[in-house]
Amino acid sequence: MFVCSPDKYNETRNFILKTWTETFSKKGIYLSLNRPYENLIQNFSQSRIDHSQLFFLDNVSRSESDVDNCYFLSSDLAKLNLSFCSSVKEKSPDFMLMDSLNDLFLEDENRATKLLNEYIKKAKVNEINGLILVIKEPIIDEIIDVYKKDIDSVIEIY
Repeated sequence: MFVCSPDKYNETRNFILKTWTETFSKKGIYLSLNRPYENLIQNFSQSRIDHSQLFFLDNVSRSESDVDNCYFLSSDLAKLNLSFCSSVKEKSPDFMLMDSLNDLFLEDENRATKLLNEYIKKAKVNEINGLILVIKEPIIDEIIDVYKKDIDSVIEIY
């Protein structure tokens, strides 16, 4: 789990992605809980991040685009869980990046807990590196405390 300050958020996310996709040459699933696909692609292009190794699960956009590397889920948690499971099977990723739990925990803690449990379980069962990016807030300290036995390490970036 990567915990960062709000002003380091984009920089941290971009560093993680560049490291995994370019330095390690790994493919991944990007689970977006707070930014639409189009916004991410634009940001990655501006930051010179090769996103061709990523498959996106967009849980934010209200409308779908015709792209091959993204499932658009429209904030439907049941659909998110199904898409998450099927994309892990279909894409055989080396890593998964969940970005970010903060808003979901503030909005609906039960849904966020279910999603986090499923994410951790999928990562462990499928032997995938599960990366989670969060912004430092009091709720995050509680999450870390509850899940410390399931989280291999917490890296704080300020």
